[in-house]
Amino acid sequence: MDTTPYRYETKTLVADYLRAGVGAFLCLAPLLVVQGGSIMVYILGAVGAVFLAFGARTFLRHRSGVTLSVQGLQIHGPWPRSLAWRDLAVMKLAYFSTGRTKAKGWMELKLRGGGTSMSFDSSLDGFDAVVAAALHATRANDLALSEVTRANLDAMGFAVSPGSLPDDHL
Repeated sequence: MDTTPYRYETKTLVADYLRAGVGAFLCLAPLLVVQGGSIMVYILGAVGAVFLAFGARTFLRHRSGVTLSVQGLQIHGPWPRSLAWRDLAVMKLAYFSTGRTKAKGWMELKLRGGGTSMSFDSSLDGFDAVVAAALHATRANDLALSEVTRANLDAMGFAVSPGSLPDDHL
């Protein structure tokens, strides 16, 4: 494998843009009619700012791409970064549930090393391939994984015992 480019799924980005827009509108539009100095102004303004920040984050993800290679990962876009697999120092894989059951939710992969950090969520087009490559690098660098990360890797179908990941995952 030379390099493989990935992007965030369009349907996820569109849904996030809608959430951010509707949330910001519902919070900030009433500020045009509410009397200044009211506690509601501060509450609505703060929540509206959170929705605007979420919209900005969605825009950055929309404008960014990820390239996976044997040497490492690169993020292309407004804030480009790269991480060589040989420099990988920390891998964390977390699961966030959106309901009472664990059937709905998303995963988030955080990687650090070589003076940079990256995070990706499971709406990334090649999320499984990025996780597999990071796991391979974790083993090559002889890094320890937390119990939470190990459990989430197991839930994704990756064996986490040493030497059990076949090279064809890369």
